[in-house]
Amino acid sequence: MANYRGWGVLAAVLLAAAGCVHQDREVAAYRAVLDGHAPATARPAGRPFGAGTTLTLGEALALAARDNEPLAMQGEEYVQALIDKDRAFATFLPSVSLVPVYFQRETFPRDGLPESLTPFHGFDLPVAGQANLFNGFRDTALLKGSKLAIEQRRALLLDAQSLLLLEVAQTYYAVLKAEKAAEVLDSSLAVEERRVREVGDKLAQGVARELDLQQARAQAAATRVRLTGARRAMVAGRATLAVLIGVPSVQATLVDRYPTPGQAEELEPLLALAEKHRCDLRAAHSARLAARQEVDRAVGQYYPSVSVGALAFLYKQSWPADSQFAGVLGAHVPLFDAGRIHADVRTAWSRYRQSVLAESWLNRQVAAQVEIARADFMTSVQQVGELRTALAAAESAFRIASQSYDQGLATNLDVLDAQDRLLSARLQLAAEGYQTTVCHLNLLRVTGRLDGPTAGTAVPPPAG
Repeated sequence: MANYRGWGVLAAVLLAAAGCVHQDREVAAYRAVLDGHAPATARPAGRPFGAGTTLTLGEALALAARDNEPLAMQGEEYVQALIDKDRAFATFLPSVSLVPVYFQRETFPRDGLPESLTPFHGFDLPVAGQANLFNGFRDTALLKGSKLAIEQRRALLLDAQSLLLLEVAQTYYAVLKAEKAAEVLDSSLAVEERRVREVGDKLAQGVARELDLQQARAQAAATRVRLTGARRAMVAGRATLAVLIGVPSVQATLVDRYPTPGQAEELEPLLALAEKHRCDLRAAHSARLAARQEVDRAVGQYYPSVSVGALAFLYKQSWPADSQFAGVLGAHVPLFDAGRIHADVRTAWSRYRQSVLAESWLNRQVAAQVEIARADFMTSVQQVGELRTALAAAESAFRIASQSYDQGLATNLDVLDAQDRLLSARLQLAAEGYQTTVCHLNLLRVTGRLDGPTAGTAVPPPAG
């Protein structure tokens, strides 16, 4: 009985040790990948961005890379790929298990044997071991494929981080655009309300019409509506930004320190950069190679497999009690499987062809994305220049219309039209200025250069 207890304690200790998982170490596996491509921030977690503080783009990107749950879920898929590789490697190693057996059977007489040699109940405690000697190269293909899957998941993780950083930057500048629009509208509304009062005074003096007053009031009301929409966009943008960067709320002042360049590189160098740096392209390439390993694994089912097994008894009551060891060398040779292996091979080849097509399709998509992103950025730069010219002209037109109205040479409608054009020019210039920065960040993203250090320090990377 003491032997039973000793082996039972040993088995319990082994099971407890096998069930221990270092959670922090598992998380650190994907954090090491993400943190290597994300800026560091010294700002503590919790509620660090209240009123009276500032939030730079780099800090927002750093927090998103650190505290975004969907990105962490992508990281867990990378961890699962690492685990699959360990599982694939384990197929090359033998398995050893403790197999306690208690048996009971009906007693029966045995000619020439005493009853003690034919026990009707007892307990055996064997240790069983098994190892594959040859498995048709399927284990090798599985291990190679699992290593390629790790590369694929790592690339997809970095691609997800790049997409997140772009989304954070877009939201960041959407808030800035809404705040700038609210500032412009608030300033314009003050001018329009002052004009309403002036027209009201002139109407009381008999030098203005009721129509002029109502037109001025209508324009002021329309500006209030646009101002309300801009303020609502500010609230929605800040709420979205807080979700993306993992903080309860963002009340801090957003600071735009990104030095947007005035022009983009030529298309061919940008395409070369995308081919070199795009993580999703690397993921597609690894997926294609992994699919090819699945073909080899399916074909390996045609080959015979050889395994060896052994059984050693630590304690034995079954008959014959003197037999303490057994071994077996087995082979499996497929002769007829009703087309199952052939179907597996066909499926593997089909999935490989799919992966080839997916990689080719992604390459063409990336080329189109780079060309479109470059055109968007260059167009936005040109539009900023034209909008500055339009703003100067609108300011001059409004000044002339106001002076002409005071001299009786223009109507109130002329003044309102000039004022509306001036407001529109100011809003468009403010929005397009931030849009240029967003377009440049998107150009960095589609060429594979938008990572934490690049956007976080707000310094565009060199062309090479």
